[in-house]
Amino acid sequence: MIKLISTDMDHSLLDNDSHLPPNIKEILDLCEEKGVFFVAASGRTMHSIETKFGELASRIIKISDNGSQLKIKDKLVDGSLISYEDAIKAIEVGLSLKETSVVVTAVDKVYINCVSDTHKGFLAEYYQNSIFLDDVSQYADQAIKITFLSIDNTLDNFNSVVSKELRGTITPTLSGKVWIDVIRNDVSKGNTLNRLLTDLNISPTEAAAFGDYDNDITMLEAVKYSYAVSNASQSVKEVASEVIGSNDDQAVAHKIIELLGQ
Repeated sequence: MIKLISTDMDHSLLDNDSHLPPNIKEILDLCEEKGVFFVAASGRTMHSIETKFGELASRIIKISDNGSQLKIKDKLVDGSLISYEDAIKAIEVGLSLKETSVVVTAVDKVYINCVSDTHKGFLAEYYQNSIFLDDVSQYADQAIKITFLSIDNTLDNFNSVVSKELRGTITPTLSGKVWIDVIRNDVSKGNTLNRLLTDLNISPTEAAAFGDYDNDITMLEAVKYSYAVSNASQSVKEVASEVIGSNDDQAVAHKIIELLGQ
């Protein structure tokens, strides 16, 4: 019996226009009726997740910033600061990259060094409570996640620079086609989900997860029932126990209803 369902948001639960499924309220109603916890696990900030879900946000569990924060209903129960030294190093690496904006996410605010108006368009969807400035390093002591946004150079930046320069106690992760996230190496969606399952006394055999990109792999590995949307990366499809339809066809919503026995 499924007792917990955890899903990535962008390109998984959300469609290509970043909209929630039209029946999301009915899904949450059904989860509550069945006694199933619903978890939104995202690379987005906590503020962004809550903004997207609106008045429904208080009814779900939120894992934000790729596992850096956990909020159950309206209570923040976990937050993972990057060390000051690691944050400074990550910011320096980000600023050295070609045509790359650097985002420093704190617990309740976001600080952005933005290199173009085009980038501002991407950032607006994910970072609503943001401050734009040149020197983001002054907030390094508050960082729970540092993000690099590059429209055309993400994979090259990751392979040639970021993965080589940022090692040790922090880990860079590809979080999408234009995003690289840097978090503590003991932090991931999977680690936070594992702690949540333990706290709720739920077995991995009683949990399901959905994802599309590399930052979702640890979450899929944490549960028995793991699903990749058809638009997922190949590495995610190889980890998942089943590949379902696409995010734009509301495949995650359809599968959740199926899992709940409706």
